[in-house]
Amino acid sequence: MPSWNRQTSTVRDSNRLVLKMAKGDIRTYNEDGVWKSKVEGSSRAAHSGGTKAEQQSVGRDMAIDRGVEHVITKLDGTIGAKNTYGDDSFPPKG
Repeated sequence: MPSWNRQTSTVRDSNRLVLKMAKGDIRTYNEDGVWKSKVEGSSRAAHSGGTKAEQQSVGRDMAIDRGVEHVITKLDGTIGAKNTYGDDSFPPKG
């Protein structure tokens, strides 16, 4: 569940819920067989390549540096994990 003080929401897209991330959050995802990490709001990935674990580490470091949320998606695009770094007084549960 998104935290109350962040600019996140969920929307229904083709009968599935999709998390709309706050601008500046980091997302690690797979696109065309390549793992990438992207700052939400940017038009392209900041880093790409390597294994999921390697790209997850890159994304985590980016999120820690910025004090934002890091969302890691599965191959099917669903959320696999979320971690919040920073001063969020209402971090997501679960």
